[in-house]
Amino acid sequence: MSERHVVILPILGNGPKHAKVREWHMKAGDWVVTGTIICTVEAKKALYDVEADADGFLTPLAEVGQSLRPGAPLAVLSPEVEDIDAIQAWLLTLQSAVNY
Repeated sequence: MSERHVVILPILGNGPKHAKVREWHMKAGDWVVTGTIICTVEAKKALYDVEADADGFLTPLAEVGQSLRPGAPLAVLSPEVEDIDAIQAWLLTLQSAVNY
């Protein structure tokens, strides 16, 4: 892996508008591989496992109990361990580029 990768909250089930992070199965700084279940989210009283879709060191972006919309950034996978401040600055740069 040579770049950071954003894990987004996927569209779940019958298209709920929000999902809540119930549990992180991996912690910040853990190395994960594609297919590893990184967290469980709840939407409309159903639980869904979210898998890593790339390899890398995990930086969660959402807290347990936090509600997110499908398509929202859930975590970042990086080729090296990074602190949350560096990840957030990078995400702001991406957002600025997209909204330009």
